[in-house]
Amino acid sequence: MRRIGIKQAKPGMKLARSVINATGSVLIQRGVTLTSRYIDRLRAKGIYQIYIEDDISEGIEIEDLVSDETRYCTQALVKNVMNDILLQNRLSQASEITKTVNNIVDELIGNDDILVNIKDIRTIDDYTFGHCTNVCILSIITGIELGYNELRLRDLGVGALLHDIGKMKIPKHILQKPGKLTNEEYEQVKQHTIYGFEALKECDDIRAPAANAALGHHERFNGSGYPRGLIGENTHEYAKVIAIADVYDAMTSDRVYRMGMEPFEVGRYLTDMGDILFDGELVGTFIKNIALYPVGSSVLLSTGEKGLVSKNHGDHPSRPTIRIIYDPYGDKYDTYREINLAECPEITITQICEDLY
Repeated sequence: MRRIGIKQAKPGMKLARSVINATGSVLIQRGVTLTSRYIDRLRAKGIYQIYIEDDISEGIEIEDLVSDETRYCTQALVKNVMNDILLQNRLSQASEITKTVNNIVDELIGNDDILVNIKDIRTIDDYTFGHCTNVCILSIITGIELGYNELRLRDLGVGALLHDIGKMKIPKHILQKPGKLTNEEYEQVKQHTIYGFEALKECDDIRAPAANAALGHHERFNGSGYPRGLIGENTHEYAKVIAIADVYDAMTSDRVYRMGMEPFEVGRYLTDMGDILFDGELVGTFIKNIALYPVGSSVLLSTGEKGLVSKNHGDHPSRPTIRIIYDPYGDKYDTYREINLAECPEITITQICEDLY
C-alpha cells in the first residue's frame, strides 16, 4: 500500500483504504478498481490523497492506531454532539462521549507500537469531525507517553474530542471563509473557546479538567494566545497537549484552499516553536510518537534514487527504512531493495514526492 495525490490517480488503480464519511457511510470501498467516474467523485468530495495497492508497494501495510469502527463511530458522535449544540444549545450524550473516549484509551494502551503513520482521509464536509477525532487520539497518545493514569487520559481525551465544540456558535460563513479574517471576524472566532468551556462546564457528567482543557487550547507559551493570554506554566497541561495536537492535525490536513503539509515539516515547525508558542518539553514528547515520514510515502533520496517508506523506527523517527524503486536516471530497478537509513547516515531524504512516476 502507498499514498498518492489524487492528481496522480489513474483508472485501473486499486484502492487500498476505503473512503468513508463522518456518519460511517462508505463512499468508495477498499479493493475497488478506480474509474474516471470514481476519481472525479473523490475530487468533488475534496479528497486530495488516497492509498492504492500495486506491485511496487506489495507487502507494505499501514495500520491505524485505532480500529476503523472506533474512528468512524467517534466522528459520527462528534457530528451528533455538535448538531445538538447548534439546534438545542446544550451538550448531550455525555455518557456516550465518555464511553467513546474510554474505547480509544483502551485501544491505544493495548497497542505495543504506538507510532502515528496513517494520514486520515476525510472529505471537505467532514473536516471538523475528523479533526476532533484525530486531536483526541493524538492527545491521548501524548498522555500515555507522559505516564498519565486512565482517569487523566479520559479527562484529556474528552477535552480534546470536544475542544472545538464552541465553534458551533460562530457564524458558518466566518468559519468557512477561505481568505483572511477581518479583525472583527477573528474576535468572534476567538470566543469559541469560551463558548465551549461554558457548554462543558454546564454538563454535570463532564469533569472540570476537560472543560479547562477546551478553554485553554489556544493559549500560547509566550502569552500571545487567547482567551486569557496565559504564559507558560499558567496554562493547564491538558490544554498545552491539545494545543500541539490541534496545530499538528490542522497543518497536516488537506483543506479546500491548500494541501496539507508533510509531518516532517510540521514536526520541524513545532520543534522550532518549542518554548515560544508551545511547551518545548511537551513538543518533544509529542514528536516521539509521530512518523515524520509515514509508511507508504514516496521519497527522493540524496543518491538520486526514488522509493517508498516501508517501515518506521520509533528510536529513529527521521530515519525510516526505504524500499528503493527507481535509479537516479528514473529507470525502475528489476529487483527492489530496502535500506534502513538509521544504518546509512550518509543517505538522507531530500524530498517527499506526490508520486514515483
